[in-house]
Amino acid sequence: MGKARKIDVSGNSRNESLIENPFNDLDSTSFLKKRLNVSALPKKLEPKSRNVYTTTAFVRREKAGRGGKTVTTISFNPPIVNAEMQSFLHEIKKKCGCGGVMRTDFIEIQGDIRHSLAEFFSKSGIKVKFSGG
Repeated sequence: MGKARKIDVSGNSRNESLIENPFNDLDSTSFLKKRLNVSALPKKLEPKSRNVYTTTAFVRREKAGRGGKTVTTISFNPPIVNAEMQSFLHEIKKKCGCGGVMRTDFIEIQGDIRHSLAEFFSKSGIKVKFSGG
């Protein structure tokens, strides 16, 4: 192998096309003025609007057909969109630290966490009804 050629990056050589500063076009004073211009901000930030749900969550504990393992199922009446169910499932799994899966028309969560789900849905503005054993 031969010696590696060194490229002069000091700007003194004829390879000046290799040395392009991407910040040459920026003016530091105008950039700072744009960053510090607080008059362009709205006076009061509006809080994010929460979704208003008119559905009821039916939360029930099941053991049958699962080898003695307990699961909590959540169904909604009237049904909600699958994307909303998926986001609820993601938040429940994160907050409760449990596993779960979304079935065709209900959510199945591992373990008996009915009371934690009741708190979660009441904070989300969804009515909760316990059904089953």
